[in-house]
Amino acid sequence: MDFMHDTEPTLYLLCGIPYAGKSTFADTDPVLAPLPKLSTDRLILDKAKRMGTTYAQIFQDAFREADKTFREEVNAHFKEGTSFVIDRTSGTPGVRKRFLKKAKKHGFKVVCLYFEPPPDAELKRRMALRAEQGLSWERVLAFKAGFVVPTADEGFDACFVINQQGIRDW
Repeated sequence: MDFMHDTEPTLYLLCGIPYAGKSTFADTDPVLAPLPKLSTDRLILDKAKRMGTTYAQIFQDAFREADKTFREEVNAHFKEGTSFVIDRTSGTPGVRKRFLKKAKKHGFKVVCLYFEPPPDAELKRRMALRAEQGLSWERVLAFKAGFVVPTADEGFDACFVINQQGIRDW
């Protein structure tokens, strides 16, 4: 599927609850895999590995620093004019609007990739595979309950829905 990044700088905004498949998709999709992936989770996981600890053990202390670094990286990519991926929950229109506004200011196209949550049994299986993140089932359900599905009228240049059956246009 052509996500347009070869003709203009593009921000790929991955939206979905934890364990919906955003990071796995970004790492394996032929268009997204070569692009820089910006994520507070990746920053915290990297720090935990360097410290010989776990994501869950340092999350509270590390999040503020990771979020600051994340924002600096986002701004740097906008200034450079290079396509990149934001791998984040981005669960509300307000959060997404901030990214959209910056992207448009810097002449970027914005492609929204919304990851529908898999069935609960699959979510639990994925949680077990990434136990180092230490999110509780209750926290995942809270993300699920508070998530607002993106809509085309938010201003994206293209929107795609990704689920266990594949990818489809909005």
